[in-house]
Amino acid sequence: MMHIIVLFYWNETKMGIDCLSRVVICHFHKFIGHLPGVIGHYRKDIGHLLRVIGHFTRNIVVS
Repeated sequence: MMHIIVLFYWNETKMGIDCLSRVVICHFHKFIGHLPGVIGHYRKDIGHLLRVIGHFTRNIVVS
């Protein structure tokens, strides 16, 4: 009898873990899919920031 209960719990746990890992992988893939867009979105800001920093450092070097 004990064997059946343990087996049942193991199957339930295994199913739960499979389901959870599937959800995590799905979300991870979505996150990875969004990553290039996010990087592209911020690249303009980063480029602008670098230009500003370059502008300031050039002014300091000149003066």
